Parts: sequence; C-alpha cells; structure tokens
Amino acid sequence: MAKEKLHEENNKNVHLRLLGKRGRDGRTYNLPSVSEVAVLIVGDLDAAFGDRDIIIECKSGKLQRINELYPSYLPLQYPLLFPYDEDGYTYDIPFAKSTGHDSTKFMVHGPCGIVRKSSPCMANGRCTKYFPKKYIAETNFDDDGYPIHRRRDNGRVILKDGVPSDNRFVVPHNRFLLMKYGGHINVEWCNQSRSIKYLFKYINKGYDRVTSFCETGSNGVEKIVDEVSLFYDCRYISSCEAAWRIFGYDIQYKNSAVERSSFHLPNEQYVVFEDSEPLERVVNRNSVRESQFLAWMEANKKFVGGRDLTYVEFPRKFVWNTDHWKLRKQRYSIGRFFYVPPGSGDMYYLRCLLNVIRGATSYEDIKCVNGIQYATFRDACYALGLLDDDKEYIDGITEASLWASAHSIRLLFVSLLLSETLARPDIVWTSCWKYLCEDVVHKQRKILHHPVLVLGDDEIQNLGLLEIEKLLVNG
Repeated sequence: MAKEKLHEENNKNVHLRLLGKRGRDGRTYNLPSVSEVAVLIVGDLDAAFGDRDIIIECKSGKLQRINELYPSYLPLQYPLLFPYDEDGYTYDIPFAKSTGHDSTKFMVHGPCGIVRKSSPCMANGRCTKYFPKKYIAETNFDDDGYPIHRRRDNGRVILKDGVPSDNRFVVPHNRFLLMKYGGHINVEWCNQSRSIKYLFKYINKGYDRVTSFCETGSNGVEKIVDEVSLFYDCRYISSCEAAWRIFGYDIQYKNSAVERSSFHLPNEQYVVFEDSEPLERVVNRNSVRESQFLAWMEANKKFVGGRDLTYVEFPRKFVWNTDHWKLRKQRYSIGRFFYVPPGSGDMYYLRCLLNVIRGATSYEDIKCVNGIQYATFRDACYALGLLDDDKEYIDGITEASLWASAHSIRLLFVSLLLSETLARPDIVWTSCWKYLCEDVVHKQRKILHHPVLVLGDDEIQNLGLLEIEKLLVNG
C-alpha cells in the first residue's frame, strides 16, 4: 500500500496509522505497546511472496526505497543486535553495557481513572482492569480459585507520567524476568484443572492482527474519501517475534507427548484410498482389516504386560509403529480419546467401556462384564453402573467442562433437553449446575462494573437458568 501511495502524484507526505477498535477481539487485534513494527502483512503470510519491498522513513520525514543489502536494513532485520538503528555489523562493534531497566515502566498500571479518562483501559468512566485494587494484608484465593495478591499500605509512592501511584496500581509480575528482559512477563500458578481452558484460549486465538490505513497530506490532515479501499486487515509481527523466527527458535513446546488413541465400531474403521483406485482392489487390501484399535487387541494376546492397561493407558508402555504395537524403550506418551457426544449411540458407549476395560482381545471381551456376555455396548455399560440415573450425561458434561466454555456446555444441555434424552433433567441440573453457570459471576461483574461482586448459589442458578431459557426459546 505504501508503494502505491509513492507512485501517486502530489503525495509526498504519506503516513501509516494503526487503528485500535474496541469492537474487535482485543486478544487478536491489539495495538503494539512499543513504537516499533517489524512487519505488516496484508492478509497473512504467503509462500508466493517475492523480493521484499522495503521503504524507510528518514529522520527528515522523507521516504526512501531500499533493498535488502542496504546498511540501514540490517538493524531492521536483526533488532536484537542493532536496537538503535546503527548500520550493519562491523568488526569493532562495542559490547552493550547492561544498565538494568526501569521496572515502574512495566509493573505499574495507568495512569487512568479521573486523572486520565482517555486511557485505553477506560470504558464508561471506569477502568476495565479494575484498578486501583484494594489493599490486602495477605495473598489469598477467591471462590473461583483466582489469586488475590497482597498489596501493603506502606505509604510507598512512585511517579508515572507525573501521576503518583501506590501499591494498588502494581500489576502482578515476576521481578527476575522483568529485570532480565525489560518487559512485563506474568507468571501464574495453575491451581485447578479448568485453568487449561484459559491456556487454550490464547493458543487458539490466532495471530496478532491490526487494522491500518494510509493517510496523506501534511500530518495526515487530509480526509479519507474511500475508506473501503484504504483500510487494510494486516497480520502484525513485532520485532521480538521476527527475531525469534530469524534465529529459528521453537514457536511452541509441549511435554509429555500426547497420542490420540483412535477407536471404532466393528467393521467401521477408516480406509484411505485414491479416487482413481478400483474399488475391488481397495476392498481386497490387507490394510482394510487393520487399524490401531484392532492392533491393540492383537497386542493384548501377545504381550502379558499390556493386559493390565486400558486402551488409553497403552501408549505409556507401548509404541504404535505403522501397523503394530511394540514395547516402548524410552520415555512415555499419554493417550487421549477424542470426544464423543452422549447422543452418538454405540460409539459413546464403546468409549465409556474403553475407559475401564483392560486387556480386551476382541469386541466380545469389551462387552463381557463379570463373566456375563452382553449383546450390546449399552447393556455392558449398564452392568458396570456407568449409565445409572443419567450418569453418562452427567459424566459427559463434567468431562466437557474441563475444556469447553460454559456457553458451549449450556448448548449441550439444551440439546439434551430438546431431544428428550434425559430421564431426570432435574438430577442432571443438580449435579452439573456449577459447570453450566461457570461464567455467570464473571458476566455480572462486567455488566455491573463490580469486580468483587459476590452472588449466592441461588442467584447464580437463577441467572444460569435464565441463560438456558434464552437458548431454549431461540432453539
């Protein structure tokens, strides 16, 4: 877009502005916190990109196109080595002297509130981050398991942008990481299993993006006429991410290895073939009658050590090798089943049985309970007590609560109600209302701008039932 502007006549003053809109998802569309941008890519990364079109703005305000070998480009490509826009590498380049960082720049919120109503965190005259906080003598946890950090009233005050701030404005931080990297890095202790949902929200939110547009004229005073053609939805890459990718560092890391344990009903395994391949040849292939799940049953016949393990526990001691299981020699892996909705019939009942059945060598073994052979997976589940009093649906909602949002769980509950699947909906509600109403208090705190709002169980249930009623009416 800058290239097109430079070719236009009488447009010597071109500026690129980044826009922050509250209507967009703030986790994805967020403005940079520092005055530097490594790359703005319209749309997203494309393998078809050719040579870079690099335009720099000199201190005089003049725009100049340069190539990748220009000395001024090296500081942009290696920001860790040349943070102050020096020319490229020279043999006598001096070592940087560490002078520490001003911690108040990163660990103190604001200024905002009455003293600065234009702060980005302000909405409807209030701080959306609920600063200033209250003084707290000791760190403790609220009813949802979130920490309430200690904030001592010791009279200590610092000036930030000329505004005095005390401990009520301090953002939780790790002092060592802050001083080492010169930036705010928050470290929290995950003290409950549902905290994993918070982590997945950020993993799956997508790349950082920003909305930008070009403006012309002195200081950008000329009005925009065609907003549609001038606005661009860009992927934003900061200098730190650019450096991280340049040096080839890992973008993500997980431990331990998680292996998806696939399973299927009899004669319903997946078969992969080419569109042009004759159907007769596909059916006669030996691999058609093979699968990871069937190989597990065969492995139980061969390995005595695997007969004490359920199917999902099997990867801890065995490794899947293309078409068979073999003993694991090092490390271990964690097996996981894919989610199956309770309304899926035999597939759901098979999954319930595989969580408890050990050492099965056939489908008949899976349906055998205490020496009695049952005709269906559902009957076997009843014999094991897995389906008494809508227990399968309660277990399904409880399992989904570990990774799904409260709204998604309410949709599941509404689907069960509309399909008349539940025998005793009141029992299911009594057992699962905390999962169905998990976000109720948070919503009310945002609506009422009351960060420490406390609601009783009856109030939470009534508000949760109101949300379910809305879904039933719209469903």
